[in-house]
Amino acid sequence: MTRRYPIIATLLGALLLAACSSAPDANDVEQAIEANIRSTMAQHRVLAAKADGDGAADFKQSLGVPEAHEIDISDVTIQQSDQLDSGNYRLEVTYSATVQDISRKSSTQVLMSKHQGKWTVLN
Repeated sequence: MTRRYPIIATLLGALLLAACSSAPDANDVEQAIEANIRSTMAQHRVLAAKADGDGAADFKQSLGVPEAHEIDISDVTIQQSDQLDSGNYRLEVTYSATVQDISRKSSTQVLMSKHQGKWTVLN
């Protein structure tokens, strides 16, 4: 009977560790990719405004370059997920990116990390 306790304790510990180190799911990836794209676009707009004044940013907008909030990521599918030694995850994903009425399917590899309970794209 006493031999069962270490085995039970080991199994419970393994289950608890597995629950704590879960990989990002499709919803996490969708939110992180969308936030990353929107942040990058907003930064480019700020840089364009600093480099050439508001004229450059206005020119980009006149060409139909979308605003950051106009991009929508959906239909995320995780093809492969690998946890790295650092605790980060490398994922092969496919997703649809929609801007205005145009939608495009993309495949990419993303490196993700969890900070303060929120998944973020590192690359």
